[in-house]
Amino acid sequence: MTDPLKPRDLARLARAAPGKAGDVLGRLPLERQVDAVLAVPPADRVSVLLAAPRPMRLVRSIPDGDLYLTIREAGVADAVPLLGLASPAQLTHLLDLESWRGDRFDAARAGAWTAVLLEAGESALRRLARNADDALLALLFHRWARAHAIETDDQTPVHGSGETESGDDRGFVSPCGYYRFDPLDTRQAAAVRRLAELLFLDDPERYFRLLWATVSESEGELEEDGLRWRASRLEEHGYPPYDEAMQIYAPPLATRRAPAPAVVDAGETDAVAPRWGEREVRAGGALARALEGLTLEEAETARRELVATAARIVVADGLDAGDPASHHAAARKAAALVQVGIETRVREQGLPEAEVLRGYPVVELFRHGHERVAGLARRARAWFTGGWPQGREARLEWLEPPLRARLVGLLADRPVHLDLDGDATASRVRDFETMSEIEEARAALDVAGALGEVFGERLEIDLERVAAAGAALGHPVGFSTLLLTALAWHATGRGSRVEPLPPAVVADFLRTVASRRTAAPDAPERALDAWIAELAARSLLDARECAVTRAFGRGCLERLAAECGSLDPGIPVDGRHVSCLLLEPKEGLRVDG
Repeated sequence: MTDPLKPRDLARLARAAPGKAGDVLGRLPLERQVDAVLAVPPADRVSVLLAAPRPMRLVRSIPDGDLYLTIREAGVADAVPLLGLASPAQLTHLLDLESWRGDRFDAARAGAWTAVLLEAGESALRRLARNADDALLALLFHRWARAHAIETDDQTPVHGSGETESGDDRGFVSPCGYYRFDPLDTRQAAAVRRLAELLFLDDPERYFRLLWATVSESEGELEEDGLRWRASRLEEHGYPPYDEAMQIYAPPLATRRAPAPAVVDAGETDAVAPRWGEREVRAGGALARALEGLTLEEAETARRELVATAARIVVADGLDAGDPASHHAAARKAAALVQVGIETRVREQGLPEAEVLRGYPVVELFRHGHERVAGLARRARAWFTGGWPQGREARLEWLEPPLRARLVGLLADRPVHLDLDGDATASRVRDFETMSEIEEARAALDVAGALGEVFGERLEIDLERVAAAGAALGHPVGFSTLLLTALAWHATGRGSRVEPLPPAVVADFLRTVASRRTAAPDAPERALDAWIAELAARSLLDARECAVTRAFGRGCLERLAAECGSLDPGIPVDGRHVSCLLLEPKEGLRVDG
């Protein structure tokens, strides 16, 4: 193994020879051990952690958020040993994320995790019992253990009250004998019993206080109290209240980063900056290059700020904090828009990428990136309502893919980029990641606006009537069909117009322009240039519209070649196989330009 820190090699070594993997990790300082572990895929991370010479020390050095995602992504069954090694703060953070759905306590989920802690070892459950706040434990006893005070008469029956430790169909008796537990899930009865016993043995006064609060306080009071304590802890991990989190979408400022303090007082769990935000950084992108150009201390600061930005996105976007996919989605969005913000500053100020990240807080770079995308989205919505679509989604059908998909992405509630993989059928939507993608979307908006002006206003084509003609042929009509149809009329010497093509015109167009069997290779481009030149000479197109129409037309020629390049001009065209031309239906349609 030439480089022992390669994630795949380290994971393979941990599975095949844990002792050797432990030796490799043991030669590294603690911070490098954390980096090495978190570079390993979650499925293999558990074996690497357990191979460490001091696994508890290494597990507890992992930032709370990274350990939570490790446990969830590796699978609870495989990650049980990590729960036995985790610190009280790490266990509490896990339950803070997993036990709530929005502002409602999920007793079934919280109880299931409590039962898993017992599987990890009684010490893990004891750490939870000793360090969890009273509000969380009261909620567990109220909704999961479903504790009830046992009612007794003034006189004790001769043969006893009938309550036993083993319990009956009503549940089982608490360690003190004054309460009955009726677990929400009977399979977790052992965890309920042992949690109560640990509390009773460690601190009887606290135990009785918790059980009394469980049966005397209302469910709403318990939940409100628990939510308040949870919010306070999550705020320490970068998850602020909603109103504060929404400030991440505030207009950007020109604020530069304040000078770093000479001494940073970091707690045990904060010794290493969280890494889960950096996992979504685009390899080779501006943000990745900027991070590589920072000093170790500067990079740690940037990592903390990147995770804090992603955490604010989780809150602001209303994502489920108990779902790892939410954290990854927020991290992708944070990394993408921070990268756009860096590229924006590089263009505006001519600074190196690392200097931009060094000089500006990550949250401000995120705001710069978000404003770039949001500004383009506002322009797209203004065009959609005030331009030729007139707010009608059906009119967007005139824009063929991928142009239509890019515009739909801009018009979405959350603007997204269409990531094409060769063609529009193999694509995915994601956040904008680079300025070039934003410029690409801006160009698509320009093209869409110009096409509507050219065909709907300059050439005065009745789009609805042409659409009806296309429907008669059994296929939709888009701007590429209009352009190629107009080109066919012009190239055959029949004027500049858009109306369904009769068979004679189609045959002539194939022979002189479209068919590779009879036409010169450069005939399509020459025909396109000649048509645009005539429109310009007639003052139907200005310089900008000529450029847009020419660029769009060249793309249309590819479609023409695919559908008509191999056709024989002497054979009538079958409309079922050629949709790039508007063919003559039963009733003629003439729209002069």
